[in-house]
Amino acid sequence: MAIIKADFSYRYMEAGFAVATRKSMLILRARRVLENGKPNPRGIVGVILIELVMFFLSYSVVVQPFYEPSSTYVEGEVKIDCSNAYLEEIDGAYRLYVDEDYWGIIPDDEIKIEPYCRLEIRR
Repeated sequence: MAIIKADFSYRYMEAGFAVATRKSMLILRARRVLENGKPNPRGIVGVILIELVMFFLSYSVVVQPFYEPSSTYVEGEVKIDCSNAYLEEIDGAYRLYVDEDYWGIIPDDEIKIEPYCRLEIRR
C-alpha cells in the first residue's frame, strides 16, 4: 500500500493525504492517460478544414434529375373542357360532373373563372 497526496478530496478523507485504494488508483491512471495527450494542432486544423469544405459543398452541389419531367402529361390529371364536363344547377348550387362522375360543388365566385365559365349549365 502506498501513501499519495490527492489533489481532490473524497467524503471519507479528512486530510490531504490518503491511503491509495483500488478506486483512487484507477482514477489516477485514467487521468494520466486522458490528460497526458498533447493536442495536435495539425489535426485540429485538418478537422476544421474538412468541416468547412463539407459545409460549403453541401450548399454548392445540388443533385438534379437527368431529364426534365414532361409538362404535357401528369398521371391522374384530367383536363376539364366542354367535351367531358358540364355543370348542373340545383337549388342555386352548381355541381360539377366530369365524364358523368360527380366531382363536387363549385362556389358561385368561381363560376365566372375558366374552365367553369365555358362549361354547359344544365338545369
